[in-house]
Amino acid sequence: GECSLKWLVSTQSTGRFFESRSLSSKDEVNIPTQPKQPTMLDFFTKVRIASIGEEVLKKQALPVNLELLKGGELFPKLFTRMKSVVEKDENIGVAAPQLSAPWRVFALSIKEDHKFEDRDGRILLLKRLPTTICVNPVLTFPKPNETIRSWEMCLSVPDTIGLVERKKEVICSFLTEDGTPKKLYCYGMHAIVVQHEFDHLDGILFVDRVKDPKFIFALKDFNADSFSDYTSPESLEGHSKYLE
Repeated sequence: GECSLKWLVSTQSTGRFFESRSLSSKDEVNIPTQPKQPTMLDFFTKVRIASIGEEVLKKQALPVNLELLKGGELFPKLFTRMKSVVEKDENIGVAAPQLSAPWRVFALSIKEDHKFEDRDGRILLLKRLPTTICVNPVLTFPKPNETIRSWEMCLSVPDTIGLVERKKEVICSFLTEDGTPKKLYCYGMHAIVVQHEFDHLDGILFVDRVKDPKFIFALKDFNADSFSDYTSPESLEGHSKYLE
């Protein structure tokens, strides 16, 4: 949740990732475990990103009631707050629980097309994804055996990066802000973001998906060489389209 393209763009344009050293087996990632617990007041009064350890990030989010979705001011306010997050800087996704709102909603947004070059010189295109609110999403996987690896981060897990393996393609069935059913096919980075945000709705953080603890790093200690060594080329490209 609250993914960012900033690190990805920086890596491709500068040829380096971070000035850093590798973590040794004795190093530890400093992840807070007892932060201040948020209240619903946080949701109604300000945009505040919940941090790892808070109860709202551990719980199964609640389905959105259609009557509430189509009436009242609660969900329009939530959607506005979510859009303000994903449309800021290079953020590309946020889930409602990250804003202390316990509902099954996430937002996606990739502001513009990006071009990257893989280690073989092949040009990879990451297509724009207009800001999209997904209510009560359900995921299906057209090719469940095909997976890709990418380095993920999350504002709910500050200053941390980890290698995660996810499905290469996903179909996200959801309701729009006004309750209209939609199906969105996503590939590559688009699929990664959808799965990352969907995990938040089930109380799962990206660090829970890292299979080997040696692939979780404090951001300041991340070795630039690890980026290209372990990243699947397909994770640097991405596109999506609505299905009939």
